[in-house]
Amino acid sequence: MAVRLAETTGCDTGTEKPFWLICITHLLLEVYMLVQVALIPVYVREFQLSLLEASLVATIPSFAQLLMNIPFGFLMHRFAVKRPHCFISNSMGGKDFLVRNYGFRPEAIQMIRNGIPARNPVAGRTAWRKQLGLAPDSFVSCMVANLSRHKDHVTLLKAWREVLDRSGDSRAVLLLAGRFDGTEKVLHQLCEELGIPDQVRFLGKVDDVDGLLDAVDLFVYSSRSEGIPNAVLEAMAAGLPVVATDIPGIREAAGPEGSGFLALVGDHRVFADRILLFLHDDLLRRTSGAQLKARVESEFSIDRMCEETATLLCSALRKTEEM
Repeated sequence: MAVRLAETTGCDTGTEKPFWLICITHLLLEVYMLVQVALIPVYVREFQLSLLEASLVATIPSFAQLLMNIPFGFLMHRFAVKRPHCFISNSMGGKDFLVRNYGFRPEAIQMIRNGIPARNPVAGRTAWRKQLGLAPDSFVSCMVANLSRHKDHVTLLKAWREVLDRSGDSRAVLLLAGRFDGTEKVLHQLCEELGIPDQVRFLGKVDDVDGLLDAVDLFVYSSRSEGIPNAVLEAMAAGLPVVATDIPGIREAAGPEGSGFLALVGDHRVFADRILLFLHDDLLRRTSGAQLKARVESEFSIDRMCEETATLLCSALRKTEEM
């Protein structure tokens, strides 16, 4: 007998609608459709339409709207997630999501964290800094994430303005690497308004992320919602200290070693406080970076992920053979 296996990522998006809300929405749409049907005599009388014409005017828009809003994908999704023999989540956030939204028993979900592949930088620190026109001794922070709204680069830029003001270090540079997903114009404009266009670089999509990370001193991540972001894990693997938002997925990634350097979502002043801790403290940067690197090697290795997945599959196979 084949084993049906399913996996979810840490989906703490904040956009998933509860099933009860969807049901109420469609009930209201059906009530609206009934009201439209009740108005058919009015259409006949006031607009001198035939009964057929009035019926079409009243029902087709409502019926079309109802069909467009029926969550076929959502319902099929709910059905599909009940089919696997075993379910893997790569984070506690993903596990909680399944329990909360689909009614899974917690013990039915196996948590296996993602593994981060071996690093493979193409260019080194010196080459990257030369390419970007950065001085060898400049303090450089970097965020790797597509420029979309929920990544909240706005808070990061406001924090960077505070860092520059409070540190007096005008040579400090913030690098934003990631695909442009529609917020880049707003962010460029905000940089101009904050007076920091020379201290922020928009790099777009970067292929050699490992090389870029070797060229920076601090990794920052301002996202409002995430599972366990691979970008943070990759920065940890590079031995970088991390300042990020205090959301479940990032706290799980950073662990106790890095949780003291997290800031509340949207709080640019506290975010700036956390960055300033590292700005002029090379020892703290090296110590924190080494701790996070040891954590990612221990908790997020490819070998561990493969071993735990193979163990789960073998266990599931044995159980199906006994059925």
